[in-house]
Amino acid sequence: MLINPEKNIIVKNFLEGFFQKMKFLVLDLKDNKKEFRWSYVLEYILLKSLANNKLSDYLSKEIPELLENSKILIKSELKKEKDTDFIVNSELRKNSLNSYFKTGLENPFIIRNHLYSIKHDYELRILFSLFGGKYLSQELSDLSGFFYFTNDDLKDLNGERFTLKYQAIKNHIEKGPNHCIAINSSYHWLALISALKIGKDHLLISNDPNKTKQIKKKISKRKFSDKDLFYFFKYDLKNAIILTEEIKDFLEKELSKEKNLLINLLRMIKKDKKEE
Repeated sequence: MLINPEKNIIVKNFLEGFFQKMKFLVLDLKDNKKEFRWSYVLEYILLKSLANNKLSDYLSKEIPELLENSKILIKSELKKEKDTDFIVNSELRKNSLNSYFKTGLENPFIIRNHLYSIKHDYELRILFSLFGGKYLSQELSDLSGFFYFTNDDLKDLNGERFTLKYQAIKNHIEKGPNHCIAINSSYHWLALISALKIGKDHLLISNDPNKTKQIKKKISKRKFSDKDLFYFFKYDLKNAIILTEEIKDFLEKELSKEKNLLINLLRMIKKDKKEE
């Protein structure tokens, strides 16, 4: 996560506490690492924010156009059949989706299916807004708002373009822990820790939770690439609506409804298996 829970005890307590409450919505948790537990919580929050409720009301004021476009894109993604789908039966899959689209109530199947989908920058921006964060556009970004290094930039590491972009990254990170950068590297998201020059090499130091269990510190060191996209953020947990008592109470009420909904869905699955 960009907001490091290990250094933000309020965020860590929220994620761990909420995971315990939503465990009944978790299917097939093969790895109980904290990063995976937290990813389930964030997936739940992301999907919840697309329905008509207090979260979407807040986002419609903060990022109105992004929210509306995201609803269309994510719902379209949910409708696609994938190899990772937990439900094979098309009718049950359709019912689980329709239930979510109609009520905004979540079930284990859509959470799991979307958890394994490729994540995009608009999803990151939605979650960050809920945690009191803002996306910061950069002067050196292209017309689409993307900040990256071109092949020409990387051919001359002493050139003006590379130097300006490299310095923009370092300046942002050095502003303090509330300023962070996400790197999208071929749809694999990394939280940038720092940018260093070691000898002739310029390196990106990032946190990579997907590294193997044997590596205690999930630190990745690598050179700059023209495939990397950089997203600049800042946050203030005082503005994190997701941590307010009002929203926590709302989410707990949603979980109560979802528990009842799950019972009905499981009955349908059991009935379907008997008829096979």
